[in-house]
Amino acid sequence: MNFFTELKRRHVFRIGIAYLVVAWLLTQVVGVIGPMFGLPSWFPRGVVILLAVGFPVALIVAWAFELTPEGVKRTDELDEAVPKRAVSTGRKLDFVIIGALIMALGYFAWGRYYGGRETGVTASDDKSIAVLPFEDYSAKHDQGYFADGISEEILNSLAGVQGLQVTAKASSFYFKGRNEDLRSIGEKLGVENILGGSVRKEGDTVRITAQLNNARTGTQLWSKSYDRKMVDIFSVQENIAQSVAQAIGVSLGVGEVGRVEGMTRNPDAFDEFLKGEALANQLTADGLRQALDHLERAVAFDPSFALAWTGIADASLALPGISTVQSPEFWQKKGQDAISRAYELAPTSPSVLMEYSSAQTGRDGPFRSGQLYEKAVAASNGAPSGELAYSYGAFLLSMGRFVDATNYLQRARTLNPLDNSSGIFLGELDAIAGDMPGAFAEFDRSLKASKESPLRAGGVLYATHSGVFAALASGDERQIATWMKLAIQEGSLGQEITKRMQPLLDDPKAALADLQRLAKMDGRQQNVDLSDIAQWAAYFGDPAFALELLRTRPENRPTVDIRYAIWRPVMKNARKLPAFKDLVRDIGLVDYWRKSGHWADVCHPVGHNDFECE
Repeated sequence: MNFFTELKRRHVFRIGIAYLVVAWLLTQVVGVIGPMFGLPSWFPRGVVILLAVGFPVALIVAWAFELTPEGVKRTDELDEAVPKRAVSTGRKLDFVIIGALIMALGYFAWGRYYGGRETGVTASDDKSIAVLPFEDYSAKHDQGYFADGISEEILNSLAGVQGLQVTAKASSFYFKGRNEDLRSIGEKLGVENILGGSVRKEGDTVRITAQLNNARTGTQLWSKSYDRKMVDIFSVQENIAQSVAQAIGVSLGVGEVGRVEGMTRNPDAFDEFLKGEALANQLTADGLRQALDHLERAVAFDPSFALAWTGIADASLALPGISTVQSPEFWQKKGQDAISRAYELAPTSPSVLMEYSSAQTGRDGPFRSGQLYEKAVAASNGAPSGELAYSYGAFLLSMGRFVDATNYLQRARTLNPLDNSSGIFLGELDAIAGDMPGAFAEFDRSLKASKESPLRAGGVLYATHSGVFAALASGDERQIATWMKLAIQEGSLGQEITKRMQPLLDDPKAALADLQRLAKMDGRQQNVDLSDIAQWAAYFGDPAFALELLRTRPENRPTVDIRYAIWRPVMKNARKLPAFKDLVRDIGLVDYWRKSGHWADVCHPVGHNDFECE
């Protein structure tokens, strides 16, 4: 006890508490002003280390010395009058400690109220970045496709950095041509850092300027210009990506962009690839056909250019529904051949694996797709891009793995906040879980967002379509009326059938008779999909007819549409029938469940050859 009494008399406790409070305040201030003044990433860590080292030194000084009116003296040299003077000094220290504590509480309250208020976007992380499309500063302003390509390749290289959260292209490229404040962009995308820049290309020479800014403060953290020959463009991209990663305190951990599996080192092939990608993004028949011309020239320059083969596959598989120049079978075969070639060339490229997984068909298709998706995630070091997280999440939903699907779709929304597709699927998952208020909130949010952004234009069709079937399953007449009205007024994938069913809601017998007529007439001719007819039939009390529809006329509906439809709550009674087991066997789900060992969340095996679903 004498030792603790002596510690108290020498004010060691007071000094220690005061030191810790002031040190905490100092680290908070450094954390705020660091990005503002572009301080290197090691500076805050260095301050913390110095403060930690200084703590025992402060305690030793407090023990050995005393502050007196005559100055600083060794404690053991003071006479009996010193304790009185020390009491006075101690009281002053009390005021210092109280003041420091008040400052700390004030800073904490200010940060909680002003720094942590909700903005509708997930809080940004200091290891997060969005790469905006670079501006075209070429004399003729005809190199926009090239500037976009440079931006995308830098984005792709940064996406391979472990520990770095990179916003997906669809969201970051939304701001192309928009003169919007960096702080606003950062809030909308939920990122701490933004990379922008410009490209000036003349002949075989290119000048690229890149700037890294802190989105929250608007402070420029790093800037550099590169003058290179086109033949050296790949090393330029690598240098920019490395510099950006180092500037925000993350090790790059990947090689040159041009050496990433599936990329080319041929500048002519790269240029044709960028032209093709720009045209393919138009999603028109003419644009896709022109894109194919450029992409095929790219693989002519470099036959081992796997990502160009992937582009050919994407464009070809998108053409059957919008082009009549060739038969659907022609485009399907062309797309399948191209993606198979890409997979042969780059069997561990995440983007190639993602595309190849979606090309798997037949009863064994789901299992092969699952294997490929798992390889793609592993190739991404367990941190898939926004596009891969969305694609895999949607696949898991179609397999009935709702919990796993939720995790990937939430990541997809974080990385791609301006694309509402993930939100609609998350609403579907809420409905499956019985959280109807949550589902309607997701659909409503997606619907509103789709009207505000051209990037989300297709979301209206999907949001209202999902909203109608969730409302039907809820039994809430107000929600049913609301979502059917929206589907008819705003547009929906099932708009025509919704119009037909609206006046028959109170007459199930008449509604089923009309659905029977629609099915016999071939629903596609009436702009009605058979899977929609099946879901309405299940709602009106004929789940057997619903399953019969889903098992017939496979040429009239994609199998993947069925895999989503069967899990909706409106199909719950259909899942209890023996015919449901035959259906999921036919479309490959049972094969996937047994081989992968991952059963649907609402299904489980019974014995060796049977299973049950809820």
